[in-house]
Amino acid sequence: MKRSLFFLLSLLLLFAAGCADRKEQMLAQLAELERQNVADSLMTNDSLAKALVAYFDDHGTRNERLRAHYILGRTYADLGEAPAALDAYLDAAACADTTAADCDWGKLSRVYSQLASIFYNQGLIEDFTYSTDYSIDCARKAKDTLLILRESLMGLTGYDYQDKFDTVASKFDILYEAYGKDYEKVLAQYSILPIRSLLGLKRLDEAKACLRLYEKHSGFVDSGSNVQQGKEVFYYFKGLYYSYMQRLDSAEYFFRKELEKGQDAENKNMAAYGLANLFMQAGFSDSAAKYALYAYAMNDSTYDSSVMEEVEKTKALYNYGRHQQIAFQALAKASQEQKVKVRLCVLLFSLLLVLCSVLVLWRKKKQEHIKKYQQKIEELLSARRELHYLQAQRVSYESQIAEKEGIIQQQTLELDLLKKHEKEFEKLIGDKESIIEQKGKELIIIQQQREQLLLQIVDSKELLEKLQADANKLQQDELLKEKLAESQLVKSPIYQWLERQSYAPNKLSDSEWENIEGLVREILPEFYGFLSSRKATFTNYEYKICLLFRLHIRMKQTAAFIGIAKSQVSTISTVILNREFQEVGSGKELKKRLERMS
Repeated sequence: MKRSLFFLLSLLLLFAAGCADRKEQMLAQLAELERQNVADSLMTNDSLAKALVAYFDDHGTRNERLRAHYILGRTYADLGEAPAALDAYLDAAACADTTAADCDWGKLSRVYSQLASIFYNQGLIEDFTYSTDYSIDCARKAKDTLLILRESLMGLTGYDYQDKFDTVASKFDILYEAYGKDYEKVLAQYSILPIRSLLGLKRLDEAKACLRLYEKHSGFVDSGSNVQQGKEVFYYFKGLYYSYMQRLDSAEYFFRKELEKGQDAENKNMAAYGLANLFMQAGFSDSAAKYALYAYAMNDSTYDSSVMEEVEKTKALYNYGRHQQIAFQALAKASQEQKVKVRLCVLLFSLLLVLCSVLVLWRKKKQEHIKKYQQKIEELLSARRELHYLQAQRVSYESQIAEKEGIIQQQTLELDLLKKHEKEFEKLIGDKESIIEQKGKELIIIQQQREQLLLQIVDSKELLEKLQADANKLQQDELLKEKLAESQLVKSPIYQWLERQSYAPNKLSDSEWENIEGLVREILPEFYGFLSSRKATFTNYEYKICLLFRLHIRMKQTAAFIGIAKSQVSTISTVILNREFQEVGSGKELKKRLERMS
């Protein structure tokens, strides 16, 4: 009995030790992901993040669950999946025990900071302000002064978005008085936020002071007044300040500098808007109209409307009260909308049925073509084997002929010898003559077989040459088909337009994407079939990257056309190559593989 109890106790201790080791490993992996997040590394391993969430949901403390869900949200954010990131951040906030003495208020503050960032990007300023205020409150409870300052400064963007100039200016003054002595560099990095408000309030001296603070202490501007890449909005605010000061030449210089140095559409739009107002102020109506049209072109209203539509959908998922309100207001239109939905479903089902039929016919035709090609190859191999057999038979027959000729020669010699003794060996001579006659007949038969074999060899060679010609023709037809498709692609107006856009790439609109997709569907049906069969599993970015790679668009231009970073294109390409082709490589390997599809 004692031994049984000792055995069970040992098993329990081993199990407990194993669990402890397992938790240590998971905590180490979580800490590594947090280190990557602090280092601002691109985080794309959502499988590991999900595994950590699943483990700590079952075995972790409230703070450990908070940390795991927050890292999952950061991973989704780097993958460009804003709704999933929003969901993860809300789960992280729900994990926090705000009544506990060991509540991780600093991490909770960062969770609400990320929520605020998502809401700001979607234009939900009320939700942004609420999340920012809660983030500041959590930072105060964490007693993290730097975090309080940063979140307070970020909160100013919400008031700036609503054109609340007085609020922005007064709050920045309060923050500078409270933290300017110890955190001057941090405040300098955000000192361009109140400039627009100060200019709108005609407080030009204070706006100038903010510009000087940014130039001297932010660390973003060098001695030649050149700002770091990605911070080109500074040129706009400086040009705006000079335009208020009636120093139009200086204002034009900085607006043009932003137009030249700015890498994104927002900077170019702001620069064009500044130049248009400047030339209108100076009385140059033609130049003002030119840059006004340019600014209008940069402001893609279609994109804005689609983004707002996605915002409403995302917001409805996580705010049930607002969803109820929207549903109540739309109740009067429900019947009509239901009819439209039914019609759309019928249309989509019909299109899907047609697409499936075309795909089945294409696959059947492709399989028949492959089967016919394989049959020709088998016939060619069979003819080669038969030729080798006949050649071996010919060698065997020639050996037999040589052997028989030797025998005949030997028998002839013996016959000559016997003739000398004709009287004594007449009978023997008769026997030998009969043998020679028989051997002569055998020789004739063998010679006839040899001639027949030679004729068969000639026929086999002709058949082999014919089969080889058929195989070459099939291969040439396939190459000609590919070259014809590539020629049609290059000559198409849409492809030539896309090539011209590659010199100064901008994000493509929905209609332009539809034109590109139509071009691929018309000229490259097999490649379009490949994309269509995976459309359910591809993300929007993966689908667009495959389209542009097949059209020979380089990675940098691809990133610009889609509106994402080049590094993100590279990462998504690696994921596609590994998932679809079970290969490990970069975007170049994926591009080469896709370009081989017709």
